Amino acid sequence: RLAGAAPPPHHAPAAGDDESLMIHDDARVLLLRHGALERHADADGRLHERLLPEGEAQAAAIAGRIARDGRPVVLYTSPQPRAVLTAERLAERLEVTVFADPDLAELRLGRDPDLDGTVTAALWQRARSQPGVPALEGAETVTALAARGVAALAGAVRAHPGRLVIAVSHGGLVEAVLG
Repeated sequence: RLAGAAPPPHHAPAAGDDESLMIHDDARVLLLRHGALERHADADGRLHERLLPEGEAQAAAIAGRIARDGRPVVLYTSPQPRAVLTAERLAERLEVTVFADPDLAELRLGRDPDLDGTVTAALWQRARSQPGVPALEGAETVTALAARGVAALAGAVRAHPGRLVIAVSHGGLVEAVLG
């Protein structure tokens, strides 16, 4: 049950508005990295991702803990397949709709990921070492990734006061936001 886009916030303050910095006292955000996965290339060389049994178990375990809490939730995800797959498993257990938010996507490197991840890992090392400098020409910086992630989460909290905001994303975004 993946919705096409995130719902608009119920209140979108203007930049510089004091209220744009206000977060409700009861706001809670659970920022998750997608479950363990594997990538494979099809005959045409296109990459596909699927959750490993370990990733399925990770999603089931966290969904169980959230369900036992009983708090109303709203579920957001990065539109990238590995995050969507994880969010869909959570949504099934929690009986909620998933909202895709492109601002929860991984660092925008301006290139597709490689099958084994070695090139992407090297680019990530470069990006981490200089957070304000793009790892490739035209790529997003880690500093911009953090700002994008924080803004997406703050918007979700404002749009859903009193709910636990669950956001399924990627290790890079989680690291940038919490770092």
